[in-house]
Amino acid sequence: MATITLKNIPERLHGDLKKLAAMYHRSVNSEIIVCLENQLYSSRVDDDFLNGVRKLRASVSGKINDKTITRLKSEGRR
Repeated sequence: MATITLKNIPERLHGDLKKLAAMYHRSVNSEIIVCLENQLYSSRVDDDFLNGVRKLRASVSGKINDKTITRLKSEGRR
């Protein structure tokens, strides 16, 4: 594996990385890798997909409520 040395990390950023790493029980090094992976490999949602979601949301708006969801969930368990 490759090695990267980071220099001149602002104190605030370093402190925030340490807190985040501790929260997820990771080392600072592992947390930096996770942050880089999330930034580099996160998939972007295209406009066609978003427009489809918006149309679907508009078509069901007001038709689905908690009572309907509960009923459908129980029907699916039979």
